[in-house]
Amino acid sequence: MIGKSLNDINGNCNIQKAYFWSFENQMWSDMINSGFSIFQNSQTGFGFVIKVSDNCKLGTSEDIIPSLPNLPDDQKKCTDSDGGVNYNTKGTASKEDKGNTTDFCVNTIKLSEALCNNDGNPAYAQYNCPNGCNNGACI
Repeated sequence: MIGKSLNDINGNCNIQKAYFWSFENQMWSDMINSGFSIFQNSQTGFGFVIKVSDNCKLGTSEDIIPSLPNLPDDQKKCTDSDGGVNYNTKGTASKEDKGNTTDFCVNTIKLSEALCNNDGNPAYAQYNCPNGCNNGACI
């Protein structure tokens, strides 16, 4: 595919989205909206994924490729109502497909703080409040 563009390889596919994995940045980059034009030698070994509107054939392949669900921009995001780790405000971390987690006091000192973890899912972290815990927040 070196020296080819997405248009060269699309065959009869209607490419809706396309991403490549950047090892340097450890993230997916949008091929269509980032000015990507041609596959280069420097991209050898990079992973890439495309989302198409229906089953189709790529121009460089005889295989039928199915539509792909949940590309990076399609994934649900985790949100935290108190802005992240905030021990002094009761909040709720939520993600549509994972449910909600809400700050609560384990006892009069220990807070269970709801947050969005590194995987992008709601989770809890324990914290000992110096002045005590009440109604899901440190006093």
